[in-house]
Amino acid sequence: PVVGDTKYGDAETNKRFRARGFRRMFLHASSLTLPHPNGDTLSVSAPLDDELRDLLTELEGGPR
Repeated sequence: PVVGDTKYGDAETNKRFRARGFRRMFLHASSLTLPHPNGDTLSVSAPLDDELRDLLTELEGGPR
């Protein structure tokens, strides 16, 4: 399950993350490649946003 998923996620895990101030699904695609209707391939990428990166750092015991 994905943290923050209210349908399939674990309620207790979600509660612990909400207590840390995390109020969204922990879901991120670093890159996607899709067929474009014109026959080309479309590739996009996105870095992990600050909120998710900071939470991972905190969970790993690093400075926030």
